Amino acid sequence: MAKTMCIPSFHDFIAMNPIYKAYADSQTAQEIYAYLSQLETIDKMIAANNNGRPALYGAQAHIEQYFADRPDFSLSERRVKQCVGTMVRTILEPLGYVPSGQRDLPRAESRYFTSARHYEFDADKARCKLVRRLELEPVQK
Repeated sequence: MAKTMCIPSFHDFIAMNPIYKAYADSQTAQEIYAYLSQLETIDKMIAANNNGRPALYGAQAHIEQYFADRPDFSLSERRVKQCVGTMVRTILEPLGYVPSGQRDLPRAESRYFTSARHYEFDADKARCKLVRRLELEPVQK
């Protein structure tokens, strides 16, 4: 199944979560959603979650490094942080991950986020799955 058929678009995210419609035209919100939707980022969030951390832990450092201090989507605002958490939920739900509670993020590693959702996997709710493909290539000499 193609990524676009599985993960809702940013436009779909806004339609599904109208409380965040104020961010519909935010370039930063769109960029963060695009980053969170990348397969590599999804893999990092699932790995963090499977290691007992909040799923956001897998993406939080990158988000804080590249998207901090932007006037159209300020990570210092509570509502913006909640929006980012809802983005994560929206992206992970089609993969069968359902929220199971909040977990703290390490304070020393996060400037803006203090806690985020942890998820439980429910195979019955999964509409698609992330597939890893590893390959070996010969070394050119």
